Amino acid sequence: EGESAQYIANMHNNYWCGFKYFSFDGDESKITASARGSGTGKLVVSTKRGEDILSEISVSPSKDISSSSAPLNVSQGVYPLYFTYVGDGAIDFFDFTIA
Repeated sequence: EGESAQYIANMHNNYWCGFKYFSFDGDESKITASARGSGTGKLVVSTKRGEDILSEISVSPSKDISSSSAPLNVSQGVYPLYFTYVGDGAIDFFDFTIA
């Protein structure tokens, strides 16, 4: 349907989403996430919900889609990634990249 964007809408404090599975070679050092909304807080990235935190990406209020990056601490292996929003307000979570 045309150029419609796919995203996870209206994430509030402690809402989470997960993506399976990613193969890491241990050289990855940064993760970038794109979001918009009224939220002020962070996206906590982990391999298990509430455990094994790999990164915390800052989120600031924005009417437009904006990206933020943070260091990524992940060892070699295959893992799911869980993103938990921790903060005030709500965000729309669009995408993420790993480098």
